Amino acid sequence: MLEQVHSLDLIYEKETTQKLLEFKLKYLVSYATLMRNYFMHMNFSDIVTELSAKENPKARQILLIAAMTVSPNALDYPAKLEDVTEDIIE
Repeated sequence: MLEQVHSLDLIYEKETTQKLLEFKLKYLVSYATLMRNYFMHMNFSDIVTELSAKENPKARQILLIAAMTVSPNALDYPAKLEDVTEDIIE
C-alpha cells in the first residue's frame, strides 16, 4: 500500500514538472520571437545618431552597448566598464 502511494506521488510530481516545463518552454519561445522582432525592426543608425548628440556619460555607455549588440566581433571591447575610454566609444 505504501509503495502505491509513493508511486502515485512520483507520477503526480512527474506530470506537474512536465506541465511546468512545457509552459516555460512556450513562454521562452514566445519571448525569443518577440526579442528577434524587436531587434529586426530597430533602426540602429537613428539610435547611434541620437546618443552621439548627447553629452551624458550614460548615453555614451548605452552607445557602446548598442555597438556591442550590433557587431560584437568588430572591436576588442574592454572587460570592465571602467576601462571604456572615449577612443573606444568613437
